Formats: sequence, structure tokens, C-alpha cells
Amino acid sequence: MPSKYLAHAAGSALALVSSLAAAIAPEQILMQVSPSIVMVDISDIYGKPIEQRSGVVIGVGQVVTSCQAIQKDRNLQVWQDGSAFKARLQYSDTARDLCQLNVPRLRAPPTVLGTTQRLRVGQRVYAVGTSKDQEPDLSEGLVSSLRPYEGAQYIHTSAVISPSSRGGGLFDDQGRLVGIATSESIEGRNSNFAMPVDWIRELPIAAKATRAAPKKESGLDRLNRSIALEKKGGWQGLLKLSQQWTKSEPGNAVAWFSLGVAQAGLKQYDRAIRAYRESIRIRPEYADAWYNLGNAYFNLKQHAQGMHAYQEALRIQPEGAEAWRTLGAVYSGLKQPDQAVHAYREPARIQPESADAWYNLGNAYYDLQQYDQAVQAYRESLRIRPENANAWYNLGVTYDELKQQEQAIRAYQEALRIQPQYAMAWYDLGRIYYFQGEREKVREIYQTLRRIDPARADKYFNALILP
Repeated sequence: MPSKYLAHAAGSALALVSSLAAAIAPEQILMQVSPSIVMVDISDIYGKPIEQRSGVVIGVGQVVTSCQAIQKDRNLQVWQDGSAFKARLQYSDTARDLCQLNVPRLRAPPTVLGTTQRLRVGQRVYAVGTSKDQEPDLSEGLVSSLRPYEGAQYIHTSAVISPSSRGGGLFDDQGRLVGIATSESIEGRNSNFAMPVDWIRELPIAAKATRAAPKKESGLDRLNRSIALEKKGGWQGLLKLSQQWTKSEPGNAVAWFSLGVAQAGLKQYDRAIRAYRESIRIRPEYADAWYNLGNAYFNLKQHAQGMHAYQEALRIQPEGAEAWRTLGAVYSGLKQPDQAVHAYREPARIQPESADAWYNLGNAYYDLQQYDQAVQAYRESLRIRPENANAWYNLGVTYDELKQQEQAIRAYQEALRIQPQYAMAWYDLGRIYYFQGEREKVREIYQTLRRIDPARADKYFNALILP
């Protein structure tokens, strides 16, 4: 009998593959959007340089950038294709770190504006700005997290944003502008964010409100700090910040969400549940709060409440790949393979270039004994990440179930090429050779495995090794 020890990690696979919409390649993204990316030179009234950064053309003679170092008494120039254009500050929303410049003689094409409302965590994005020599600069990354904030989704991204690219654009995989990029050093590390493109449309009104409002600590500063603390696992610091935040802004759903994250990080799950529920009371359609609430319930073994919370998260955000993945893991743990396959199919559809999504789907198909579909899913995972020894091993196990021994041998050999001390792969390879009558190969594998793990070699080969 083939081994049942699949290596696990957090319709049909072919139907999923054939239905995927192709994203635009990075070089095409750069070619498409770079004409709308400019360099902004900031100097004082005496012409002394202060800072250089990027900007994005959003209309005829209109450039949006971040507000840092931009003031009305400073000289502004916009560079595009080697030519300099005089600019003036038109709108300034310092609370959101967005400024719009009026550049009358600039004739660069405007970019296509998207929205953050359809963004999802894990989606591929591209930060495009200018380098110091005014050449386009592209950095590829993912949406690391999203926070609902003032009518939009505030973006934290893994795309690297250089100093000269600050104020440039963050674009989705279709080349649509989704944010204005910035980076900050918070808690001892650089964090990359993007102000939502949705705020650009509100700049004229928001700029007036900024002028009229008294100076106070920016909510955006708190949000940035909370995300940075969460990413580094600074739970005590996040707890302190969130407690102050909820006290000063008790009606802020994101503040309560951050408090729940801190308490869950400290394994205070009862308290985290109360914080997440308060966040949901303020903002009932907060999908991430429902998802985290589900995690907290499951940590307390309150499975029914946890399942309800996950289902609410997916009702609100059906494209939530992480929620589907977690739901798939729950169904697998509950020995409900049909439901697990249904759940795991969704991340593979939503994130078609995620090797883990296809790998998990392959495991679910295997548990359901749908071996042909499992093979397709594992192969799709290996197309994306060919050096995954576990995926090669599981592919070998699945081929074994299909009585396709030669394919199984090749898969086990690939697993062992990547991870030469993979004990189970040695055993299963030896077992196939045993049933093929290749006794000398079995002895060689036994000796190899015995050097790696003598006790395991004797255990595995006790019934197979010949005298």
C-alpha cells in the first residue's frame, strides 16, 4: 500500500487554471504607467535643494504626491522627460499626507485611477516612481494588509519604496493607480504604505478641512504605528497604543481592531473577542474583524462561533483568500474533505500564482481520493515553486495511488534532489523498488537512510529489507 504520510502546510484544478485572467507583465506595467510618473524637486526660497521625490499625473497639469516637505513658501519644479516645469501647491491635505500640484505647462498623460475597494490582501501590486537620475523605477510586491480608514482601504505593501519613489504610484496588476506610495521608519524598520487613490477625489474638500482643523496627532500616524507593531510582533507596544487610541477615539473601529490584534498576540483571547466585537458593532461589515474574531474563537475551542465568524467574513468579502484558506484547514481538521476542497479551490482562483494555494488544494483533493485532480494541483504548485520538496513528495504519493510508479519514482527523486535527508521519500522510493524486484536498489536506499536516521531506517524497512 502507498504511504499515507502527505506533507501538509498551511470543480477541478484544470478548470481553475483555464479560467484565470492573465495579469499584465511587470515590464508592460512600467511601459504603461511610466509616462504619468514625474519627479518633484523641492527647494527653499533661495533655491537650496530640500528634497526630491516622485509624483503621479492625474489630469492635465495636475500632479499628486505626498505632502512631506511641501509648503506654500517653497519652490516646486516637476521634471518629465528631461524638461522642468514650474509648479505650485494647489491642495494640501496634510492629515492624509496628500498634496496636489498645479503644473500649467505639463502635458504628460494622466494615469488611470482605480479604487482600493476591490483590493485584497495578497494581491500583486507595483510601486512605480523615479530614480535619482529621473529614470522610471519599479518595485514588485504584495498587499500585506488593508485597513478600512476614512472611506477607503489604507494599504501596507511589501513593495519596496525608495526615498526618490515616495509620492509615486502604487498600481494594481492591470496598471490602475490604487495608491500614492510612501515609506516611513517606524519601530526601527522601514514600512511601506500607500494613501488610497479614493482620497484623491476628495482633495479639494479635505484640504479646506485640514486648514480649518487645529493641529493634533494624526490618526494616520497611529495607524502606521499599529501596522508596524503588528508586523514585528510588538504586542505590548501595540496594546499600549491601542488602549490610548480607543480611549481617545472610542468610535473608531480600526482602533478596536488593533486592540484585538494586540490581545490575541498576547493570547488574551477572551479580551480580543470583546475588542473585535466592539469593532464589528461600530463597523458591521468589517471583514477582517470577523475573520480575526473567528481565529480567537477557535483558539478557545469555540468552534461553532468561529465558523459563524469566518462565514460572515466571507459573506462580506468573498475574495478573502486567507479566510478561505483557514476555512479549508478547519474542514480538513474536522475530516470533511468535500467542504475542504470547496474552500481550498477559492484561494487558488483568487491567487492563481500562489504555490501554497495550489498545494493546499492538492492535499484536499488527495484526502477526497480525487487523485487526478490532486496531481494537477500539485503540478500547478510546482510550476510556481519548483523547489518545494514536500510538493514533489506528495505528487509521488499521489502517483503511487494511481499505480503510475515511474512518475512516482521521478517525483520522489526530485524531492530527494532538493532535500537529500527526506526520510519518507527514501522509504517510499525503496518500497516501490522492492515491489519492482529491484532488491539491490532497496539495499542501497536502506543504507542511505540508515546514515540519515538509523532508527527510522530499521522501522521503515523492517518488513521490506531482505536478509
